[in-house]
Amino acid sequence: MASKSQLIFFLKESVDLKFILKSFIYALLFLLVAGIVINIVNIISAFSYHYPILLESKLIFIYIAGTFQTVSNIDIVFLVVISALFGANLALVIEKLKFIKKQNNLRLTFGAGIISIAAAGCATCGLSIMSLIGLAAVLAFLPLHGLEFYILAIIVLVLSFIYNLNSIYKACRIRD
Repeated sequence: MASKSQLIFFLKESVDLKFILKSFIYALLFLLVAGIVINIVNIISAFSYHYPILLESKLIFIYIAGTFQTVSNIDIVFLVVISALFGANLALVIEKLKFIKKQNNLRLTFGAGIISIAAAGCATCGLSIMSLIGLAAVLAFLPLHGLEFYILAIIVLVLSFIYNLNSIYKACRIRD
């Protein structure tokens, strides 16, 4: 593993406006998906009553936009942090896959890239899925009442980002 100062220098050299824009777009898509997952029951009900398409679209927009009014401020902060980390992680994984594809060595680290994408999860989505299968009551017994999932997601995303950054750094050093 490269040293911390080497990775920070490499990150400063590698990050440009294009990377930041891609990360931002991926983060926004992540927030959109989180809004859909949180409101999936309402969205399905809007489609089940066969409203006119304009009304259905308006209802879905209201549900997704209203997501941030239905969750607590700490949930919003964690969701934004996780989405930003997800966006940066996904942009880095895509750059990594492009770099490896140029080297004709895609098969070796494709699994690591997929794991990195899968690791970029959403605690809010996880909580929604847990409630669908009846495990939401478990949160009452956790000391931070579910904030552990946010913290775990952030830790996994940061470690995934460092791993991907390190692997690109090593690949670039080998290439030079």
